Amino acid sequence: MARRASSLRGDMSNMFQTPAMSSTPARDLAAAPQGQTRPVRPVFSALALSPRLPINVHITDRDVLDLTSKGNASMADFDSTINGHGSARPPPDVEVSVSDDRMDRLRLWRHDALLQHQNETAIFVADKVWHMTRHPTDAFWLAQAFLQARQYARAHDLLTIDGLLDRSLACRKLAAQALIAQGKWAETLSLLDDATLHLDSGFLHRAMAGTAFSSHNRAALAKSTDGGVAIQATVLYLRGVAYLNLDNLERAKRAFQEAVASDVKCYEAFDQLFAHNLMSAKEEQEFIQGLSFAGLADDDIELVRDLYMLRLSKYRTDTLVQQLKGNLMEGYRLGDNPDVLQAEAEHLFAKCQFRKCLELTSRILILDAFKYSVLPIHLTCLHETGKRNELFLLAHDMVEKQADEPVSWLAVGIYCMAINKVADARRHFSKASVMNPRFGPAWIGFAHSFAVEGEHDQAIAAYTTAARLLQGSHLPAMFLGIQHLQLGNVVLADEYLNTALDLCQVDPLLLNELGVVCFHRNQYGDAIKWFKHAVLVAGEIGSPESMWAATYANLGHAYRRLRLFEEAADCFDRVRKWSPSDASAFVAQGTIRLHLGDFDGAIESFHRALAIRPGDTLTTDLLERALADALESHSSDC
Repeated sequence: MARRASSLRGDMSNMFQTPAMSSTPARDLAAAPQGQTRPVRPVFSALALSPRLPINVHITDRDVLDLTSKGNASMADFDSTINGHGSARPPPDVEVSVSDDRMDRLRLWRHDALLQHQNETAIFVADKVWHMTRHPTDAFWLAQAFLQARQYARAHDLLTIDGLLDRSLACRKLAAQALIAQGKWAETLSLLDDATLHLDSGFLHRAMAGTAFSSHNRAALAKSTDGGVAIQATVLYLRGVAYLNLDNLERAKRAFQEAVASDVKCYEAFDQLFAHNLMSAKEEQEFIQGLSFAGLADDDIELVRDLYMLRLSKYRTDTLVQQLKGNLMEGYRLGDNPDVLQAEAEHLFAKCQFRKCLELTSRILILDAFKYSVLPIHLTCLHETGKRNELFLLAHDMVEKQADEPVSWLAVGIYCMAINKVADARRHFSKASVMNPRFGPAWIGFAHSFAVEGEHDQAIAAYTTAARLLQGSHLPAMFLGIQHLQLGNVVLADEYLNTALDLCQVDPLLLNELGVVCFHRNQYGDAIKWFKHAVLVAGEIGSPESMWAATYANLGHAYRRLRLFEEAADCFDRVRKWSPSDASAFVAQGTIRLHLGDFDGAIESFHRALAIRPGDTLTTDLLERALADALESHSSDC
């Protein structure tokens, strides 16, 4: 059975979270008394004091550097630190005193250097402050300076002295970020394990499962938050990153879910769940419904919920997508925001509306030329719409400017596929997958390069890897079904294709392949239903009918098997109009005319087929039969 070329589709993501920078003039933070524990407040963040605060205000580390019994300590509790007039108003449990003027000036110098990315200046000053005070907070900010300067081993080594890891969840988080930057995934997990951190897994499980918080917990959550991201959420996110890089996707998914459940403001974890397609559409819906947004200000809940819901809309209805976009456009003036436009583009892409999707992705790249997350679908849309020149120029520009990005080599591979240089395409897809082994689009492209050459076993292996990396996408399962169908494994093909159908019901190619499965099972009536449904969906999404000539040919063959020759002839007439060089269409049309007794028409169709494909044995035999039947018919007439 003929079928159209498969598409290259997918996402990228960041490898790890960039350490958050703060603008605080850090103060002397006294260590917590040994053997004492503090109240568990998991929603406090790493937000710090603003440089605008008077330099004679400092914070003790009762809540900053104390690793409590449940591991939920934070860097600071700065609720209402700044009042409406911009003056300092420390919370009740914050000690206010006059600090040394010199240390204040040095710390301000250090933080200003960090904010201006003068890394050596920051390290120079932070090192002197640390050696003068030997205080844990100054050690923390020296490590932060090392981390920003990409001196990861140096940062980790500093944080392991003086028992900082045992006294501070913030320092432990920073040490984990340093290990992640060095690719030490197992050590990261050892540093962030439950036994060490005493994380309240029951609290997280209730949040994840959507078993609603009690009204008391919701009120406490809203009251305690300082507006930043809870350190506990960041710790869980970092754990997910480590699991992800160890290819333990199930644990990575759970860690990211726990991070978002712990604090809905942890967008890094939320983005990882969707960028890597770790959840099915049903799981995504259940997850978002179970989230508590109580930690947000009342005015922000609708905004954040709509932005998060928009990420769920890839396989959703147009009405929901437009409703969410309308809310964000009218209420928050986010109609031209690249993230909002990308969500709409992904929705169009899932429905194979490549031209409309291309318009949106082009607009996004005008607004943000380096938004890598949108590039895989943009490149695929260029391929699907036959824009080879644009593909070449974009791929050349990306390799020139960002040769260290996997998506740049994905672009080169897609261009090579567009010009039928399959071996070159395979090499570049392989390079992209080596640069980032979790880059799903590269694996799909790599598999395509084998599929187009009939190397089904290698294609299946690569598609299987893609399916593991893109669990929430229907594409890998669909492509696996196509490969098994071409190998004659109809049962396996049916299983994979129905798995893909559970995720997406609006891809005409998937519907076509389900019809092919029914055809091979001699279920011609069901095959006709699938083929007609595919054509109908293709029309609804605005796809040109000529793109689906193979589906019309399949529909014609199903009609022919049921001896519905008039309907079959109509299908093949369409195919001939769209693909005048398709010899198979002429052969099929000639066969139908032969059944209808139109011998002259059959002979003409077979001759035209042989003109396109000379020497074809089957067509030659059919032509001889048509000539014999025509001669016999003329003899009987005489």
